[in-house]
Amino acid sequence: MKLKRICVAATIGLFGLVSCSDQEIKELEASNQTLLTLTEQQDSIINEVANYINHFEDNLESIIHQEGIIVQTSANKENSKETQLNLISNHLEAVDSLLSQNQAIIDSLSERLNASEGRWYTLKKTVNRLQIKLKEKNQEVNDLRDKLGIALDEIYVLKQNKLILMDARDSLLATSGSLEDTLAQQRAKNLAQAQLIRQQADDISQAFYLAGSKQELKELEVLETEGGIAGIGRVKTLNENLKPEAFQPIDTREKKVFAIHSKKAQLITPHPVDAYAFIPSEDGKTIVGLEVTAPERFWGASKYLVVLTD
Repeated sequence: MKLKRICVAATIGLFGLVSCSDQEIKELEASNQTLLTLTEQQDSIINEVANYINHFEDNLESIIHQEGIIVQTSANKENSKETQLNLISNHLEAVDSLLSQNQAIIDSLSERLNASEGRWYTLKKTVNRLQIKLKEKNQEVNDLRDKLGIALDEIYVLKQNKLILMDARDSLLATSGSLEDTLAQQRAKNLAQAQLIRQQADDISQAFYLAGSKQELKELEVLETEGGIAGIGRVKTLNENLKPEAFQPIDTREKKVFAIHSKKAQLITPHPVDAYAFIPSEDGKTIVGLEVTAPERFWGASKYLVVLTD
């Protein structure tokens, strides 16, 4: 009987032990899942922070590289001063951009760590260290900027002077173009005026000459006879309707002597007698020509010269 009770008690104890172990397993599994989730979150944060830090360090190396270029450029005497200073200015702008990026990285890191669960003493110390490095680098860049401040001011002055010169050049070109247009217009006007004057001079200097016998002049409808009785006392006059094509056009500025070769000669057109002279032959028997001795008065009386020969 006593042995039987012991067996029953042992059996009951065994079932109790099995029941207790199942509950503990479930709790352990839940705890393990929580730990796995936290571990994954921590791994994610650590990877994200690591990426931020790598980006920060890359930017820092780029800043150092840019600083080296700035120093080399400032010492390079081969480039012109303006080119040298422009290059320095461009590299300083690149440095400013990288510094701004690093400040944004630190701000993002701080915000990420503060928003996450858990205590991140080590990572926060890293962020603080990066912040210190960034401040130091900012100070270095500011010191470099101060050293180059005068040069940068010179860049500004050079650029301003260049703009002024460009404006002056454009203004000068515009003025020159306008002046050239004005001169071209004046030249065209002068040319037209000169042509008009020349044409007027040609018109004024143009006259018409014709010499011939009485019969020839009548046939050309140049000569008419008026008055008289039975052919006696008639006066030879010019036809009022002269035909210019019957005459020889001449330039009074050049033509001064006219060949005649006739025993007698008479002017039918009215000209001052003291403005011309007949030229006799050597033996005095014929008239070989007519010379205009006072052109202005001679042609002022008539632009037509008609000589009746015999």
